[in-house]
Parts: sequence; C-alpha cells; structure tokens
Amino acid sequence: YGPIIESVITITDDLAYKQAKEADFLLEQGKYLGPLHGIPYGLKDIIAVPEYKTTWGSRTFENQILDVEASVYK
Repeated sequence: YGPIIESVITITDDLAYKQAKEADFLLEQGKYLGPLHGIPYGLKDIIAVPEYKTTWGSRTFENQILDVEASVYK
C-alpha cells in the first residue's frame, strides 16, 4: 500500500539483510546482545539517519537527507 497511502518513505532491503547476517554471525560466535538481538524494526521519517531521507512527514522536506545520526537510531 506504500504508493497508495504513502506510508513508507524508504525500504532498506539490502541493509536489513546485511544486519540480519551480522546478527546471525554474532549468535554463531556466542555473542548475544540481549532480548532485541536480531529483531527487525522500522523508524519513522522523523528520525535522522545519515544517507536516508528525513522528511518529517512533509512534502516540503521530501528530499531532505541530514548528515546527523539521531540518538534513538544509535
């Protein structure tokens, strides 16, 4: 429904697969990072992540990419 209701700004398939492989590798090495280890998540476009659009839900900022990494993302 993304194109219809415009509810998703960016889908990061490649990044998600990369992070999943990293999480699996850590588990194979016996490194468990806690109860959220490997759980996929999504961030709203109000959260600044370098190289990705931070639109704040506004067409005015539809192409805005901030060179800032929000604390909640870290």
